[in-house]
Amino acid sequence: MPERKNEILAICDFIVRNPNGSSSPLYLYGNNGCGKTSSIEKVLFELAEAETEVENVSSCLINCLLLKNTRAAYSLLLSNLFGISHHKPEAILNDLFTKGYCEEAVDRKRISATKIIVLDEIDAVVKDERFMYNILEWLHHKKSKILLVIISNYADLEAKLSEKHRSRMKFDVLVYKPYNYQDIRQIFITKHLSLIH
Repeated sequence: MPERKNEILAICDFIVRNPNGSSSPLYLYGNNGCGKTSSIEKVLFELAEAETEVENVSSCLINCLLLKNTRAAYSLLLSNLFGISHHKPEAILNDLFTKGYCEEAVDRKRISATKIIVLDEIDAVVKDERFMYNILEWLHHKKSKILLVIISNYADLEAKLSEKHRSRMKFDVLVYKPYNYQDIRQIFITKHLSLIH
């Protein structure tokens, strides 16, 4: 994705600068289809490929539009970050992120890992007070080691948050500007060449 090289580097910089997590989420926004999700997927893929070179990191990308409910998000987080499932995923995650342990057997390496949580299409769950409270609360616990990346098509996410959540939130913002002619041309050439080979 040469047309989003700067944005990909900014995401990588956010991860490298915060090896023990951050209480400030990285907020990616821009028009639909401008490469936000593709950029983060590329970074996560590269991290997984470089697993031997990168310290203990795990990740979970959730498209909030596809969730039946936020309980499904808790289950995905528990499964992807800690490798377990439980009938009360919210409670187990709360213990793991706030205390650093839980009643279930969890690999210590997974608990101590830096956890990259990506909430794509965040607008679909931003009005769920409990879910937003939990995610933002967990960010502030040192034991959680969470790096939160929030993806939206809109610049007004802060306005959609309740006052309680807004007061606790300081975003690192990364704006995805629309593609220009050269970007579109490069995307077309790259796609065309990949079909030929």
